[in-house]
Amino acid sequence: MKKLLYSFLILTAALLSFSHSNAQKKNRNKNSSLAGTDWKLVYAGNMPYNPPPGVRIVSMILNDSTKNISGFLGCNNLAGSYMLFGKDGITFTVVSTKKACSPDAMRIENEVSTALNDANKYKIDGDKLALFKDDTFVAAFTVQKQ
Repeated sequence: MKKLLYSFLILTAALLSFSHSNAQKKNRNKNSSLAGTDWKLVYAGNMPYNPPPGVRIVSMILNDSTKNISGFLGCNNLAGSYMLFGKDGITFTVVSTKKACSPDAMRIENEVSTALNDANKYKIDGDKLALFKDDTFVAAFTVQKQ
């Protein structure tokens, strides 16, 4: 009887472990991919980004095969490269065109440029991307719906 109970407990533990492992894999699969996703800005520093209707939104796309980044900063286009390291490390090297724009557009552009240049960590949670400088939040993006 003890042998049967012991076998049952081992089988139950194995099934629970397998079930938990599959649940973790499913949750991981729900996260958007860092590269190849069109990310739109939702926060720059501690400021929410709410562009008025009809204004082109701040966004970026990272290319996995070339490690390039391209996008729009609110006034100027952005280009550059990125590098991943460790489980959540990231660095960006970003340049942009130099058009003059409204003070509000330039403020957002400067915030985003600074955030990208300062970022050294990232976290993806579902369809949200957060960038950090060490443990300090610097910007957040969400998947841009077509």
